[in-house]
Amino acid sequence: MIKTDLAYIAGFLDSDGCITVSWGRKTKAGHRISVPLVSFYNRDLKTLEWIKSIFGGKIYNKPRKDRTHSIARQLTLRSQNGEVLNCLKNVRPYLRIKYEQADCVIQLIESRIKRGWLGTSKHLPPTSEETTLAEKTQWLNQNRYFKNDQS
Repeated sequence: MIKTDLAYIAGFLDSDGCITVSWGRKTKAGHRISVPLVSFYNRDLKTLEWIKSIFGGKIYNKPRKDRTHSIARQLTLRSQNGEVLNCLKNVRPYLRIKYEQADCVIQLIESRIKRGWLGTSKHLPPTSEETTLAEKTQWLNQNRYFKNDQS
């Protein structure tokens, strides 16, 4: 991969993207499934298709708020097939804003890989470390921009 492309994608993710952990349904065993995600939002389909050609994922059309708005699109990478880890490891050196979220999600996925999770349909219960990393990622998304705000 070309470094300038990775730097561009990192800037795109910092400004018009999201690194998060979504909490899904409960399994039959009673634990909730946490799903690491990376999403990019834009109206320009060609840009999202270019990123998809590098890292994979799926493009969704977001509903318009009203007729005056153009169609917005979302490219989402999921962790089950390695898309999130591949993307974050490659763009991490160039992130300036969302690097802490990237670090948490990388650690979370690597912890799961050590337990034999990646590439399987197994829904292992999260370890306490994995739960902490998921919760920290969500906290950073909600509070990152206010951390140093003195007002």
